[in-house]
Amino acid sequence: MSDSAHAKNITLQSEHHPLVSVEPKTREELVLWLVQNKAYAEAAAIATGLTVLDVGCNVGYGSDILANSAAQVTGVDVSARAIAVATERYRRGGLAFREVDGITLPFDDASFDVVTSFQVIEHLQDVSRYLQEIARVVKPGGKVLFTTPNRDIRLDPGMKPWNKFHVTEFDASSLSALLTPHFAGVEVRGLFAETALYDIEFERSQRMLRLARQKPLAALHGLISRVLPVRLVAKLEGMLRGLLKAAGRGATPLDQAELWRWTLDDLYYRSDGLDKSMDFMAVCTGRQGGGGQAT
Repeated sequence: MSDSAHAKNITLQSEHHPLVSVEPKTREELVLWLVQNKAYAEAAAIATGLTVLDVGCNVGYGSDILANSAAQVTGVDVSARAIAVATERYRRGGLAFREVDGITLPFDDASFDVVTSFQVIEHLQDVSRYLQEIARVVKPGGKVLFTTPNRDIRLDPGMKPWNKFHVTEFDASSLSALLTPHFAGVEVRGLFAETALYDIEFERSQRMLRLARQKPLAALHGLISRVLPVRLVAKLEGMLRGLLKAAGRGATPLDQAELWRWTLDDLYYRSDGLDKSMDFMAVCTGRQGGGGQAT
């Protein structure tokens, strides 16, 4: 991968990736909000009394959760917009934010007891450099926690991510294989939820998958419209619009009463059935001497 491709990717993420909303407007957004907050709640329990680096903190909501129990939390992100919001929104002792370049982490070796990086790894072109830097700054025996979506419920085999900000999505085995050379230990867990909650996220992912499957049909339409009679082209367009409408149906406005229907207690991590999980959390252990294998 070229440095120019890496730089282009960082620019895309920093300038165009949306800031995380902490006020969900649909059921689907509520579930994603719960997924994100569940990961930080798990991390906060591990980070009690420790120093924490939150890599890819976005607007800082998760760093603030970590600061409830950690001794010191530093949130970093490539987005100047995100860091500006985080710095303004979350002000307390033991919590700080810093913009980084997305290439190196501006900290000494073995600086942190815990490193979190949630919903970041799927966005990166240069994953190896990112992992090497995280492995460098965590203390020997310290914990590094990653979360990322489960491609098994989102994509067909060989399909590129439908989220334009994602470079690579992982199943459990490919995630473990990617992380293992960099850390002394890697455990991948899957995130699940009570049935109604799980079904909302599963159907959202499947709906986006159905839409992604329609893109080749749209491209085919563009080709055949040049050679078919106008009447047949019009019929084809009607069929295609119907498919797209059916595939895209499903986002549900959130009744405010539903904000209290589900809590973080309705979500849980487990180590089996990972191909059906909503999300992954990889819990890794820093190597003695710091750093990981160069790849």
